[in-house]
Amino acid sequence: MKSRIQLVPYKPSYSKAFRDLNEAWIRKYFEYTPEDEKILSNPQGQVMDKGGEILFTRSGDKVVGCCALVHHGDGVYELAKMAVDPAYQGNGIGRMLGEGIVEAFKQRGGNQLYLITNGVLKAALGLYRKMGFIEAPMRENDLVRYTRCDIRMEFPTQST
Repeated sequence: MKSRIQLVPYKPSYSKAFRDLNEAWIRKYFEYTPEDEKILSNPQGQVMDKGGEILFTRSGDKVVGCCALVHHGDGVYELAKMAVDPAYQGNGIGRMLGEGIVEAFKQRGGNQLYLITNGVLKAALGLYRKMGFIEAPMRENDLVRYTRCDIRMEFPTQST
């Protein structure tokens, strides 16, 4: 039986779980790229030190999910590298992680939150829509970083 799921902040000791969880789903559906390696081999330097956040979910002592808020400067953030252990999928963990990342974005006073994904990831697309993300046109930079991505979604924010 699975223990109660807890949402917890990044700790360096979770870096291996961040890599392992993400590498597993990427290799299942796509080709693992140098861009993946860049962030997954150095979450401290590529996410945390640049003003981002990585949240994790734990069941007891086991890390069962993760998601990153990557800061791209000027209040622009990306929801990225969401992964949930297949044995724990379907229990609301993705939503817990996503909502935590949206809250972290709001706490930072960000002005744009987006994600890029692929249409084959139907469950993820459904989750993002339920969270309020809406589809937007792909941008050239999206395609350069991840050729596997074909959908861009943005979180509606108040603009003046």
